[in-house]
Amino acid sequence: MKVYELANFLDDNREMLNELINEGIVSLSSWGGYGFVVVPENFAELILKTMSQKDISFKENEILKQIQILRGYLKSKPPNWYTVFYALYLARESEKSDLTKEILISLWDDTDIWKIVKKNVKNVPVGRMPFFIIDRLLWSEGMSSWKRSPKATEIRLCYLKYNYKNMQDKLKSSSATTIMKYLPLLSRIVNLNRFFDAFEITDYKRIINLSTINTIRRLFFSFHEQNWNLPSAAKKIAEALPDADLSRLISQENTSLYRLGGLIGNVMQVDCSATKRFVEKLSEINLSDLFSREDSIAEEKGLTNVEVVNHFLSKWLTFAPDARKRIVDNIRDDVWLDLFQLASVEEGLYLLWHIYIHDSGKAKRFVKNRIGNFLFRKYVKEQKEMLFLPLLGLLFLCDFAIHNISPSTSITEIKHMLMQLKKERKTTLFVLALVALKVKLSARQFEDVRKILDEKFKKFIQSAPDLQVREVLSNLMKNL
Repeated sequence: MKVYELANFLDDNREMLNELINEGIVSLSSWGGYGFVVVPENFAELILKTMSQKDISFKENEILKQIQILRGYLKSKPPNWYTVFYALYLARESEKSDLTKEILISLWDDTDIWKIVKKNVKNVPVGRMPFFIIDRLLWSEGMSSWKRSPKATEIRLCYLKYNYKNMQDKLKSSSATTIMKYLPLLSRIVNLNRFFDAFEITDYKRIINLSTINTIRRLFFSFHEQNWNLPSAAKKIAEALPDADLSRLISQENTSLYRLGGLIGNVMQVDCSATKRFVEKLSEINLSDLFSREDSIAEEKGLTNVEVVNHFLSKWLTFAPDARKRIVDNIRDDVWLDLFQLASVEEGLYLLWHIYIHDSGKAKRFVKNRIGNFLFRKYVKEQKEMLFLPLLGLLFLCDFAIHNISPSTSITEIKHMLMQLKKERKTTLFVLALVALKVKLSARQFEDVRKILDEKFKKFIQSAPDLQVREVLSNLMKNL
């Protein structure tokens, strides 16, 4: 498993691989449907023995002899310098690490071999190899940064001279996962801001189309919030996202409403206009399957499907009410009904509220078709006293008969509940409770409790960040 990168390198160089197999240095194997290049644990020692074509014991007093054998081998077969150096590098964790380091330093200091390395480094395939070459140099020299090593600087410049654009082109045609894999490595040899400046919005659109909602979100987070601090790259992703193939992204198996909401939140921090365009494009897609899909990540965080739906509608779409209305309208009735079946009384109340503020007709139809009775039975079972009046108020707005349902609490207890809702700033529940109380109480009693809605709290309700909720609540308060 330690020679994963070597295996990738050899897979691209089949002649070298066949030569190493014939020399007995590596062998091929398979497990679980995957092919492996198998390397013995003491690879460095085996290479030395194989190259010398005789059984030489690996002893310190023969170090000069071993180095001479390696030098001769590398000069006669220049392409194998990478394989040999990688084998020696792998031995850094073995009992012979000090000896291996001594061999590497000696080889680096050989003028002829150094010329071979510099001549061939430009031909190393674009990938993770060049980064590990620098790692080998730094390890053998005891350095922590290439900037402190003249040889590492020389190799870096030599490689980038020929491959800088090739590396950019490779990542422009890669997925978000591949780019994230390269970020820590790239940051060690290039200026990331300058490197990604060459990426156009069309490049990011291609990258997005090769990725998933989850990996796009993680890449966006890496660019915007993690140590890389690449604001220009993050903004280009935000601008590219609305024009990507969103239908394909939404239809992928690992896409979930929770992850989609997280991505909207990430984009919102960078570009509000791009976020709005993104949501508007989403509103053209039917998200019914996404609304009903199970999500293991949300479940691990203790969230139910209905909680995720309510959170998605109330947090991530507040700035685009028209698009949110289209999204709600597109969800199939059977999906809404299944969500009501799964919901607690509180979840069901908010779910019905989100439908009501967009399409009161649809909400009334649901309530008429057994949802009203279903939610009330859930309340009776769960006995969430603070939700009793808000639930009655919402059901009344949906033409549910509440006249025969009497509050079991006194006026004093009702006032206490309203004060508690006011204190917790649960504006929607507060106004819905007043809607119910206007029906259930006498004019004098209602006027008495209505005083709790003072001008200060009314202004707070009318300044809600969700413009659509603000408008609906303001209209309801006019009739109180």
